[in-house]
Amino acid sequence: MDIHHGMAVRAADPERLYKALTRQEDLAAWMGVPTLARSEVGSLIEFRINQGKSIMQMEVIRLEPNSLVQWRQIQPIWETGRGVSMPDQMITWTLSTPFESGTLVEFRMGGWLEDGEAYSSNSFKWASLMLRLRVYMGDTRDVIDLIPFISGNQSL
Repeated sequence: MDIHHGMAVRAADPERLYKALTRQEDLAAWMGVPTLARSEVGSLIEFRINQGKSIMQMEVIRLEPNSLVQWRQIQPIWETGRGVSMPDQMITWTLSTPFESGTLVEFRMGGWLEDGEAYSSNSFKWASLMLRLRVYMGDTRDVIDLIPFISGNQSL
């Protein structure tokens, strides 16, 4: 079973999105945590969470410039009350263009054995990170639409 999310990122070309998924400074900016990364197959990416107390590690498995980035999760970090995401899960980012005057970004995390608490928690966290990526690319349409509801000026 896979976690699968897709989103259109307006006014962002695949080259720009590819850089955001492969360059250390870009990964750190939209992931919101200190990051160590090199964009070479076989290299490790480390996301330092909780002020460096926890580290999520990914190995770069495959890179196809401007179209695909694939990682293998070595050290999972997102635990829930009844489980943790498992090591060796594959994470694939696919970039397709043109789509809504931009690029379609698809995220897939495979290797889930069951649809339980860890699965749903990880799915939500990756969806939230995808939204951060879209905002980092300058596409803020849904975020701006929610501001009146967050501030309490309107009701759903």
